Amino acid sequence: MFPKTYRFIFSLMLPLISTYFLGAQSNDETIDMSDVYTIESPSPKFKSIHLQSHKGLPRFGAQNMYYSKNRDGVFTGANRAKNKLVKQGYTNYYKLLEMKQLHAYFDDIDREYLTLITRENSGNRKDLNSSIAQKILLPLAYGIGSSEQIRTYFCDPMDPNCRFKGNWGGSRDDFEMQEKYAAYVKENLDDLRTWSKTLFQGDRQTAYLVHKYEFSPYGRPVISYDFDQNGFWIDVFPSNRNPHSKGFQFLRDETFFFEFLPETPYGNAHLNSMTDTNSYWPKMLLKMDASDAEALVNRKPKSIYAAIKVTIVLKGVEEPQVSIPYIKYTFHLADPLIEFYEDVALTQKFGQISLENPIYQK
Repeated sequence: MFPKTYRFIFSLMLPLISTYFLGAQSNDETIDMSDVYTIESPSPKFKSIHLQSHKGLPRFGAQNMYYSKNRDGVFTGANRAKNKLVKQGYTNYYKLLEMKQLHAYFDDIDREYLTLITRENSGNRKDLNSSIAQKILLPLAYGIGSSEQIRTYFCDPMDPNCRFKGNWGGSRDDFEMQEKYAAYVKENLDDLRTWSKTLFQGDRQTAYLVHKYEFSPYGRPVISYDFDQNGFWIDVFPSNRNPHSKGFQFLRDETFFFEFLPETPYGNAHLNSMTDTNSYWPKMLLKMDASDAEALVNRKPKSIYAAIKVTIVLKGVEEPQVSIPYIKYTFHLADPLIEFYEDVALTQKFGQISLENPIYQK
């Protein structure tokens, strides 16, 4: 243990030491937000929502998880921070969107007490709605809350480690949980609901769906070049039957793209080319000169990526009796041009397909 004099001197020097080392890393640790789509929080009580973006629109499907290293071969703190920021952003986005789409459930929420479903009230629609809304609200409130909100509503003052911060009040005490829940709802629920209504204006959202294909995962291409047709045969939309393709990074993305319902002539033409919409997506020719294709193969990208501009549309809500309702969406193409990239950041474009003049494999 240092003598008191030394401890005092060290305490005075600590801010200077911290400033020195943080300053030395400031350039390396700055988070690049150029590929991030931000939904600004309406209040300092809540975190802003950060999603990945492409060409200024939200990005769904295969994501850039920022695993790249700096020039010294080290994963940067900025990359780790950005990864965490985006992961939390998608979780908060889907929960806030759930709040918007399930507005009828939140109309019935009990603002004073946590609703417990028993045999006696299992047939009470209002109690069921309240219970479901409360189940949605708890993780949303915790995930989207500021640090101060977390301390206020999810940390027990007697427990500095906040071991039960997944509970209201950070406690297992029923009375404490009820008290913190009621206080949170009174102060925050209406603000959150107002914010949720700003998402998906007109019940639709234009965005990019990014699909990942394994190209040369073992140093050799698994998608072969057709010399007669001068291109690669590739399925444009996600297909569970394609062993070389990988789809969604986040679990809720697939709900947006479960049903393809085109609204354009080229979209309808593509839908008509499908023989079995549950298992088969026709392959299309991604044209490339042989020399360009050889150069791509020689660069040995493990994966390639297709960026598809789409519009996601709310279809409706499927309401089971007890469990959380299932929100259904459809999507259609917002642009006939499908662009292909050899990097997950979508900066190195190498080809494109137009659905206005596609060449299908026979």
